[in-house]
Amino acid sequence: MFGEMWGTSEPSKDNVESLRADGAFFEDGRLRNVVRDAISILDSLGYRYLWVDALCVIQDDPSKMFYVQRMDIIYTRAICTIVAAGSSNADQPVWGVREGSRPPVKSEFHNGCSLVRVGMEADEAFSATPSESRSWTLQERLLSPRLLVFTQSEIFLQCSKEKHQENPPRSMSCSYNDSRFRKRPLTYNLFHGMLGRNSDVEWKRLRKMIKERPDRSPYRFELIFICCDLMSTYTYRSLTREDDVYNAFMGIENHVSARCGAVFLSAIPIAGFPIALMWYSPSARSRRRVAPAENSKYSHELPFPSWSWIAWTEGISWASPLHLKDSLDRFKHCWAYSSGLHSSTIFISDDGQRMSLHTAQVQALKNPRLVFKYLEFQADSVPISRFGLRPLRDWDPNLCAIEIHDSEGNHCGAVLGVSYDNAEKLIGTELVEIFATSRRSKSPPDRADYVIHSGMHYYSEHPLVNCLVIKWDEQFAKRVAVAQVHQDAWRKSVGEFKRVVLV
Repeated sequence: MFGEMWGTSEPSKDNVESLRADGAFFEDGRLRNVVRDAISILDSLGYRYLWVDALCVIQDDPSKMFYVQRMDIIYTRAICTIVAAGSSNADQPVWGVREGSRPPVKSEFHNGCSLVRVGMEADEAFSATPSESRSWTLQERLLSPRLLVFTQSEIFLQCSKEKHQENPPRSMSCSYNDSRFRKRPLTYNLFHGMLGRNSDVEWKRLRKMIKERPDRSPYRFELIFICCDLMSTYTYRSLTREDDVYNAFMGIENHVSARCGAVFLSAIPIAGFPIALMWYSPSARSRRRVAPAENSKYSHELPFPSWSWIAWTEGISWASPLHLKDSLDRFKHCWAYSSGLHSSTIFISDDGQRMSLHTAQVQALKNPRLVFKYLEFQADSVPISRFGLRPLRDWDPNLCAIEIHDSEGNHCGAVLGVSYDNAEKLIGTELVEIFATSRRSKSPPDRADYVIHSGMHYYSEHPLVNCLVIKWDEQFAKRVAVAQVHQDAWRKSVGEFKRVVLV
């Protein structure tokens, strides 16, 4: 198959019949240079069929969603994905296919030796290309069993185990030896194994461990780590259409779900649900808005719920997910539901592990990865007005975090995802409350602790309560940030056990 591209003659209801005619793409310049070169590559490799998203999917037809929901199958079952790295548009030829398409290599003679300037490593050159900043290309890169990448300087083939390139690498060191992945062999295999077929053993191991010991398995935290890293990486990429935010991630979500039985709720994994809710944006962010179009499935300019990361436009991070305990004893009765023709309800058990599905439509059972609008739960809550808010001690205007102080003026936590400049507008009202969802274990502090929680009055290895910061809007509420409050300060605040419905 050929990686995602743009600038082609996309099929639509108006022109699909004419495009199906024999030789149609070769008339009037309809077939762009990059696709012509992909066909040449395919022919030289001895293969017959080529999938190009922009040509194989009718863009304004309901059948588009049929393919969007199955992109994981298309990518994983492809023999190879051809990537035209560095092509700025569809009219630019693929580097190295046509004679003279690569820039000439200049050499200099010095003391009888010919010297050639060494370019970037293939991986570095690939990462720096425009296509690598696009949201749609992430699932191609992760799910394809093989990538045949054409860069400005060389061609390289990447599979789930090895990489072969035209030029020898500048360094013998290998990024696969990163200590993070040595400590997490499952994550190593899934990411550097491209989430491909050769990681079947690890997926089965993960699935078995979660099923047999869901509340104690360390592999459950591996799953959370994987999902959080995937979602964070995805959010730092760009989209042309804001309403495609979930579509472009669906292939990855489906693949993870099929491999280990994970269920996603509005793009958030059910496993460790209270932990997964603790996402925040380290920089200023805004709600993702979609202008309702004719015959659009969205009836509102804010189609995604505030409690899901897909509702926001900026990159996200998590508050140390591997150091979190599953849930608080008083985080209870969590439900998610939607309304309309395919109305359904999901109940998430108190340990965030199991769920039961009640639906008015049988169709909803076939795809539990729906965008649910409402999230209802009961938990301990405290009005944010009981705490004081101050800038971080080493205040950086670009860092979206605020210190929380108790009634005695002691530093006792932080709000993450809101800058001090916007604090009064977003959370400086009586309508804002903090709901406890999970807690930190007594693990050694990590780097984020030293940056955000430095100088905390209540140190004691940071046993923190994780909270959602919500703002009431009549009977519903919207998520505006997350917070971490020391458990001693939380107890002193004397909260109330309350029900909330987030939209």
